[in-house]
Amino acid sequence: MFERTRASMGEAAVAQLDAMLKQKVPIGGSLGSIEDFLPLMLFLADDGSRFLTGQTYVIDGGALMMS
Repeated sequence: MFERTRASMGEAAVAQLDAMLKQKVPIGGSLGSIEDFLPLMLFLADDGSRFLTGQTYVIDGGALMMS
């Protein structure tokens, strides 16, 4: 959905969005992709996570840390 929205934006709007993301997301400067989420999903589906309960995992490239 993000890529469709981005494709519909003008060049100036895309440049402004990219600048904002670079400022707000310290690791990588962009929104995450499936490759950023997959390692945690695989861990949670594995027996190694059998003793975990009620956790919140924030995968946001450090954006929360910057808020």
